[in-house]
Amino acid sequence: MFGSGFGVGLTVTDLAPLPPEFGPPVTESPPLAEMLPVWARSPEEKAAELQRVDRM
Repeated sequence: MFGSGFGVGLTVTDLAPLPPEFGPPVTESPPLAEMLPVWARSPEEKAAELQRVDRM
């Protein structure tokens, strides 16, 4: 099988429309600061995140 030049493709699609209470599809991601607000983190979590940034 390996090296034969063939592969398998997979496509996922909705077969039924979403109920109206879900609203329109999301076309872009919200800003990271909106999803992970700084004010919601403890001082320890902020320090750990700054250490991760420093290591990068």
